[in-house]
Amino acid sequence: MKRQKFFLFMSTFLFTAFILQAQPYGDKRPMSSGPPNMDRCQHWMDDDHDQIPRIPDLTEDQKEKVSNLRTVHLKDMLPLRNKMGELRAELRTLSTATRINMGQINAKIEKIGELHTEMMKKRAGMKQEIRKLL
Repeated sequence: MKRQKFFLFMSTFLFTAFILQAQPYGDKRPMSSGPPNMDRCQHWMDDDHDQIPRIPDLTEDQKEKVSNLRTVHLKDMLPLRNKMGELRAELRTLSTATRINMGQINAKIEKIGELHTEMMKKRAGMKQEIRKLL
């Protein structure tokens, strides 16, 4: 009887030790409402964040020109990003319908691909315009 109690006590003790060892230590960072890596990415979401400082040794004139190019580029890209969101939502709707039409799904995927290609070309064009300024 003594032996059974001892065995029960030891197994419970070891089980508890293993469970506690598997738990992560307390996180010292304050809780945030965003995803776990939000604190690392927060600077990208700030309104005043500017990518120009990543280019070393720019004159004020170059900074202004790059900023203007970036503004024009963002204005051009906004409707394309919105259209991409719409196409992806439509694709999701088509993919989750009760009756799936692969022809429509494939056509939507083609449109998304064309739009993605157009967006990539605009990005590459902007990069080359910035290179011309430098």
